[in-house]
Amino acid sequence: MPLNRFHKLSDQTQSQVDSAHWITGRKQIHRILSHLLKERSLLQARFHGHPGVFTTAVIGLNPKSGIMALDEIIPAKGHKLFLQHKDVHLRGRSQGVDLEFELELITERRKNGIFYYQTGIPLELTYIQRRDNHRVSLIGTTQFRGHYGSQAPQLLNGYVTDLSLHGAGVVLKNYVTLRRGDEINSCVLQMPNQEPFFFNMEVRFAQLIERQDATRMGGRFIDLGKPERQRLVKIVCQLEREHAKLGIE
Repeated sequence: MPLNRFHKLSDQTQSQVDSAHWITGRKQIHRILSHLLKERSLLQARFHGHPGVFTTAVIGLNPKSGIMALDEIIPAKGHKLFLQHKDVHLRGRSQGVDLEFELELITERRKNGIFYYQTGIPLELTYIQRRDNHRVSLIGTTQFRGHYGSQAPQLLNGYVTDLSLHGAGVVLKNYVTLRRGDEINSCVLQMPNQEPFFFNMEVRFAQLIERQDATRMGGRFIDLGKPERQRLVKIVCQLEREHAKLGIE
C-alpha cells in the first residue's frame, strides 16, 4: 500500500503548484525512476515528525524483482531516521519536472564502508506542475554573447544571472535600447568547462542599470531544435544538482 503520512504537499509546494498528477502506471513509474538513476539526480529526503532535510539518490533499479537501491542518506542523522522509521518521503527533479514519492525500507546493506538500502518500488509518484517558471540562479561565471539588429548587428556581451528551460536572465555590459519582442540572434551561453550552448532569444523585458552602465534583460528561447532542448534539460538539471549539494534554493 502507498504510504500516506506525507501525501499532502508541503505549504511551500502548495503555493507553487498549478496542478499535481498522481502517476500509478508501472511502466511510467519505472521510466521516471530510470531517468532519476541515469541523471544521478539528488533527492531531498524527509521523515514524518522530523523537520530536517537530508540527501540521497537512486543508485539501482530492478523492475522485475520490484526492488530499487537508494544511496546512503546524509548527513548521518538521516541514515538513523530511515532505519528507525522504515519509510522516507523523497522529492527531486527529473527532466525539468518536480517529483515526490515515498519508499519503504526492505533492508540495509553496506559496500566498501558505505551504506545503501534496498527498498520497494513506489506504487505511485506525484508529478508537480509549478505555476512559476522555475529558474536556477547563477553567479556571473556563465558568459553571454549575442547579436542584435538585422542590417548591422550589434555585438552584445554580458553574463547570465538565471536560467530555466524556457529562457534566461542576462546582464549586458553596456547600455542597449531593447524592446519587448525584439530578437537577439546567434546567442552563445558559455559555462566554465563546458561546450557552448547556442540559441536565439526573444526579449521579454529590458531595464537600464545606471550605476553599472549596463542593461538587465530577460528573454525566452526561440527556435530550439530537439538536440538543443535536450542539452538545455541536462544543463539545468546539472545546475540544480550543484545547487542541492550547496544547499542553494
